[in-house]
Parts: sequence; C-alpha cells; structure tokens
Amino acid sequence: MKRTGLLILAGLLLVSTPALATMLEVGVGAWDQNVKGDLYYNLYSKPDRADMEDDLDLEDDTRGIGYLKLDLPLLPSLYLGMTPMAFDGTGMMDDPYVFGDKTFLADQPLYTDIVLNHFDVGLYYSLTIPDFGLIKKVKMDLGVNFRNADLDVKVAGTIATDEGEVRARESENYTLVLPMLYGAIQITPVEKISLEFEARGVTLSSDSLVSLMGRAKYRVHGPLFVTAGYRYDYIRLDEDDLNVDCTVSGVFCETGVEF
Repeated sequence: MKRTGLLILAGLLLVSTPALATMLEVGVGAWDQNVKGDLYYNLYSKPDRADMEDDLDLEDDTRGIGYLKLDLPLLPSLYLGMTPMAFDGTGMMDDPYVFGDKTFLADQPLYTDIVLNHFDVGLYYSLTIPDFGLIKKVKMDLGVNFRNADLDVKVAGTIATDEGEVRARESENYTLVLPMLYGAIQITPVEKISLEFEARGVTLSSDSLVSLMGRAKYRVHGPLFVTAGYRYDYIRLDEDDLNVDCTVSGVFCETGVEF
C-alpha cells in the first residue's frame, strides 16, 4: 500500500506538471555496484553475522538507473529516481548460520540473494547563487525525498533433519517508505560543462540511508548530454530480526536530454 500510494503521487505529479515546467531533464545510465558489509539475523548472535564478501561471496553487479527532474515556477520542483540493486553469490560459513527458522550447516555451500531496489520521489526548491570571483552559475537545490526501499533476502543451504542433511531455503522481505533530506549543487563554469553533487540522508530509529553522488556533465549538442560520476550509498536496515549493514559504491555513466 505504501508503494502504491507513492507511485500514484508520482504519477499525478508527472501528468499534471510538465506544461508548467521551466526545465525538464531525463537521464538513463548504468551503475557499477560494489557491495561491502554484513547480513545478520538476530543482532546479538555473533555466529549469525555473515560478511557479504568473505562469507557470502556476493558478486558485484552493474545495473541500469534512471531519473527525471522537473523545475517548476513557484511550486516545488519534482525529482523521480529509480535504482535497481541486487546481489547474489554462493559462499560458505565457518559456523552454523541461523536465518529465519532454519540453521544452515557450516562448511556447506550457502546461496544468498539480496535485493535492495529503491524508488525516489523528491520535492525541492532551487536557489541561484550570485557569481563570486571564478565561481559562476551556481544553483542549489534543497528539499525532501521519499524513498520506497525494498529489502528482500533469500538464503539456501544445507540443514540437518531427523532424516539427515537436506537442502532448504528461507526468505525475508520488507518494503519501507522513508523520508530523507535532499540537497544538491550544480556549478557550470562553462556553457557545455557542469559539475553536480547530490546528497540524501535519514536516520530513523535503527534504519539509516545515505546517498552521495558526484557527476560531471557534458552537453554534447542541443538538449543531449552525457555524464560520468561516482555514487556511494550507505544502507542500514533493521527489520524485526533481519539486519543489513552495507555500502554500495562505484562509478556510473548516463545519457539524457534537458530542455
């Protein structure tokens, strides 16, 4: 229901506001996602903590990303962003690993699939900063961002039963909508090139999300542009007994249009 409400809000804003927009920007690209951190079930049980690299052997991945921005007069401007994020791998634990209702045996192949997709809806106001020396054409955005985050974890391995050792599977999934503070700055030293930096973040109870991004944009011709940059996300989610504490970072590239 939370996701449905967020998508309906985004759709209504998208349908009703383009005619009023003073700037429309759409970009799509790919992000090389490198994941590091821990997955654990029950924070207070040390043997149940699994390192995503050393124990689970999760593989880095490259995923498509996309965004849309509408700058509006008087009304808050709109940002929509979609970031698929998923990792899997087959590792091995030195100790028995408890996940959900199952205890997976040590020294046996353990398959893990983690999905951390998220969808952003942001509302912000822009402020143009007067030129100062060599610092010219600077625009700052400040606002709020609502992130719909999916957390879906599947673990498959070997467990012991009365009939002997058998393969088993366990899964946990949650969907959260978290408000975040949003800020961005764009510096355009020359007409065709700009430097952009974005930050989003929130800490609520045991959940924390931080997204930092920097990109260089080159305007190729007319409305067409290309970008290259680096993105760093810190994700800490604690839902019931399921805990994810990780970073996802790497370079990305995009292409798009702005009018």
